Amino acid sequence: TDTFGDIPYSEALKGDASDGVLLPKYDAQKDVYTGMMAALTKVAADLATPGAVTLGSADPIYNGSPAAWQRFANTLHARMALRIINVDPAAAASELQKALNGPGGVFRSNADNAIMKWPGDGQFNNSWSDNFKTRDDHRLSQTLMNIMLANSDPRIPIYAQPTVADPTKYAGMPNGLLATQAATWFNTSSRPGAVFYPGATAYGTFGGGGASFPQAVLTYAELSFIKAEAAERGIAGLSAGQAKGFYDAAITASLNQWGVTDAAKISAFLAQPGVAYKGGVEGLKQIAVQKWIALFTDGGQAWAEWRRTCQPTTLKAGPAAAVNFIPRRFYYSTTEISANGDNLAAAIARQGPDNFGTRVYFDTKPTAAPTCQ
Repeated sequence: TDTFGDIPYSEALKGDASDGVLLPKYDAQKDVYTGMMAALTKVAADLATPGAVTLGSADPIYNGSPAAWQRFANTLHARMALRIINVDPAAAASELQKALNGPGGVFRSNADNAIMKWPGDGQFNNSWSDNFKTRDDHRLSQTLMNIMLANSDPRIPIYAQPTVADPTKYAGMPNGLLATQAATWFNTSSRPGAVFYPGATAYGTFGGGGASFPQAVLTYAELSFIKAEAAERGIAGLSAGQAKGFYDAAITASLNQWGVTDAAKISAFLAQPGVAYKGGVEGLKQIAVQKWIALFTDGGQAWAEWRRTCQPTTLKAGPAAAVNFIPRRFYYSTTEISANGDNLAAAIARQGPDNFGTRVYFDTKPTAAPTCQ
C-alpha cells in the first residue's frame, strides 16, 4: 500500500473460500492502515496465549518465539501509526500509544531486531550479493554520501568502498543518469560496501561473505527514532525532554547494528555539530535524516519516510529521470488492467490518476509536517 496506495485488502486472498472472491475490490489506503493496525493489535494479544503452536526452527527470523513475534507486531504497529501522523494526528497518537504499550512490549535492544539470516548456500542468498555477481554498475548515491561525509559518519566504510581513483576517498554518484553519463563516475564514486559482495566471481571479488549477509526487516534503531519523534511531538505518553535520549539511542543502535561499537567513535559522532540533537522542529528534521540513513538497504521504507517528512531536503530527481520529481507512488501493474480492471478503475477514480505524481493517503497533507516547512 505504501508503494501503490489503494490495494485489495479486505477481499484479498479469498479465492479459495466457499464464496471465493476472484476479483477483490481495492480498499482505500486509510482503511488498509486501519485494518492492518487492528490485525496487529489482535495478533499481539493472540501470541500471549499459552501453548500456542509455533513454527519452531522453520521460522527463519525468531526460531518460533511467540514473545519475539509479539514485540515485532507491536513495533510494526508503531511504524504504521507514525506513518499517518500528518493526515490523522489523533489516530496516529492513539495507535502509537497502543502499540508502545501492547502486550509483550516492543523491541528493547538490537537483540530483538527482525533479521533475515540468509544461508548463503547458493539457493537462498542475500539478493544484493546475487545481483553483484554479474554486474558492476552499482554506486552509492551522492545524496546519501554527502550527508554522511559532512558528519564524518563512522558507517561510511561499511556502507561503501573507497573510490578506485583515490583509495583515500569516498564519494557518491548523482541519481538518475544515462548510462553514458554514469560511466564517467565509474572510478570516482564508491561501490557499496565490501560486506555485500560475494567472492570468487567476476565482479564479486570486492568482498567475500555477501551471500550470507543478513538483511534487517525491522530494527530497534527504527523504533527508537519513532519514540524520539513521538517524544518531541509530546504524544503517546512521551515528553520532549525524552527526545534526545531516544535519538541518541537510535543512532547508537544503528551504529552497533552495522558493526560500529567503539564508544569513543560513537560519542564523537553524536557530538558532531550536524548530529548533536537540537530539539524542536530542527530536532524533528535531525530525527528524520538520521532515520533515513539508518534505513540503508530498506529502500521502500526510506522512500516512505522521505514522503512523510520531506527529509533530507537534498533528495531530487536526476537529470535523466523519467519525471522531474521524486515519485509519490508507483504505477499499478499492467496485469491488473486485464485481471481486475473494473475494480482497478474504481480505485483510480477514487485515489487519482495512475501516475508517479498522485499522492497516497498518508502523503496527502505535506504542509501538516513541520519538517516539510
